[in-house]
Amino acid sequence: MDQTSPFASDELSHLLQAAMTAGESAEPSGSVSGEEEPGLQSDGSQLGARLRTARHRRGLSLAEVARRCGLAKGYLSEIERDLTAPSVATLLRICGVLDLPPASLFEGAQDSLVRAAERRPFVFGGTGLEEYQLTPMGEQRLLVVQSTILPGGGSGDEPYVLPGHVEFVLVLSGLLEIDLGGEPHRLAAGDALTFPSTDKRRWHNPSSVSPTCVLWVMSPAQ
Repeated sequence: MDQTSPFASDELSHLLQAAMTAGESAEPSGSVSGEEEPGLQSDGSQLGARLRTARHRRGLSLAEVARRCGLAKGYLSEIERDLTAPSVATLLRICGVLDLPPASLFEGAQDSLVRAAERRPFVFGGTGLEEYQLTPMGEQRLLVVQSTILPGGGSGDEPYVLPGHVEFVLVLSGLLEIDLGGEPHRLAAGDALTFPSTDKRRWHNPSSVSPTCVLWVMSPAQ
């Protein structure tokens, strides 16, 4: 792994402090098939529509992509119509089949100063999540995401990896359980963890009553 950090430590500290300040404000198998028009997720992100468009551009059928991903055709159809949310691992498999960089699915803010009201939804699989991208669109050196994880919510049961160099997670409030390569870690408010992006991981909020708020930093941006 490349040991060269894309950001100097003081720059990263400044970004983390700004993001924490912003944070204080504010897989079943489907049975539906076909090529219906996609719907909207509640946050308007249209993740499924973007996947569907990428599939059409590559001239791939719904059945072919489902086969390559190891998914039921009906389940993939539900994902494309934003009727169900895939796990992070499943979304990454779909992106791999479509030769689609995960970062291309999202639209960050245009300006380097991202006000709380201007944060863009960041939908990257998983359940019980409300996530926002805090870095502007086009920023390649790092990606910062603020996640609110509802009780029981998380990335899904299947571990996943990302193609970057390093990741950092800071728990702002609540509890986070993250499994890295089979080794479990329970993080509480104020706890932080740094690990290679290539480590297999899955994570969730173990609480049955309280949401968890965390800050993810990925370098370089995926």
